[in-house]
Amino acid sequence: MCIAILNSNAQVVNTGINDTAAGKSIGKFKVSSYLDTYWGTDFQNQVHTTVPYTVSMNTINQPKINLAMIDVRYQGEKYRFKILPGIGTYMKANYSNEKGIAQYIVEANAGVLLSKKKKIWLDAGILSSPYTNESAISKDQLLYTRSFGPEYAPYYLTGFKLSLPIHSTINLYLYLINGWQEIKRQGNSLAFGTQVEYRPNDKNLFNWNTYLGNESSPLTPNYRTRFFTDFYWLYNPNKKMSIALSAYWGSQQRINASGKISADSWGQMNLSMSYVLYKNWSVSARVERFIDPTLVMISPITNANGFRTNSFSTCLNWAINKNILWRTECRLFNGSNAVYLNQQNLPSNQLTWGLTSIVVQF
Repeated sequence: MCIAILNSNAQVVNTGINDTAAGKSIGKFKVSSYLDTYWGTDFQNQVHTTVPYTVSMNTINQPKINLAMIDVRYQGEKYRFKILPGIGTYMKANYSNEKGIAQYIVEANAGVLLSKKKKIWLDAGILSSPYTNESAISKDQLLYTRSFGPEYAPYYLTGFKLSLPIHSTINLYLYLINGWQEIKRQGNSLAFGTQVEYRPNDKNLFNWNTYLGNESSPLTPNYRTRFFTDFYWLYNPNKKMSIALSAYWGSQQRINASGKISADSWGQMNLSMSYVLYKNWSVSARVERFIDPTLVMISPITNANGFRTNSFSTCLNWAINKNILWRTECRLFNGSNAVYLNQQNLPSNQLTWGLTSIVVQF
């Protein structure tokens, strides 16, 4: 099957990294195409044009393309590269600060093999982000929508990535990057990231990431050092069930009104599960908690003091064939404070979101 929830491969796929291209192999090249379309609605406030606090597949009451892209890859013995140009509402939301052609590049990077014996690679360019177990590629995820986790962590990075296999079960990756989801560097300092991937057996994958950088820039002049740590666990006990647990915590230094530096934090945790019901039909669910008490990452659309909310999702998945996936999802947001708006445009604790999607890949 073309999706992780129906994947019968022996080894757990790391869904946090966009590395599951299908397509046609032509020698050392592989070419594939990907189209993710959707229609969604907000059941409680038809005035909205997008679902608040989300950046992926969030347009309301209009059929849209979330992501359409071409995936071209080359894998040689000593060199490799990939380029993924794309368009859609995902690109428009996540690449809004980029200029020119950079607004339409999902990934574009090249790598060189530094050690054949130890399988050490150095890649450079626009890279897939390792943070959280969810990427921009919906077909690889247990549910169609993204949780709050990846929406407030980088979807892509720009810079250098050093791949260091430590053991047959452990891979270490080191990143030297422009910053927090930036193609063109906004600040004066480079940022650093790490990724440790541990596979104790074919059924489990543990992934731990970190980020450290100075986020001071013309867009955020009062920001200073940001530290971020992220953990997720993927578990496929059999061909029918998949489980994903993700948690992270971030700390951001900011200069306050009195000129002193304070450290504010945000974080999230979510648990997702999927189960194959019959042949190519499966059902999946997710529960999550996201908190941003001092509004580091989120600006509420109400006068709420901080952002704290839960989300509950269910999704029905039908793999029509190996190339086409149809999904319908319902998601309920329940805030600890009134961060949403009701039909009268008054502050509310709740919002209900429904979507249907067709994803095609060749």
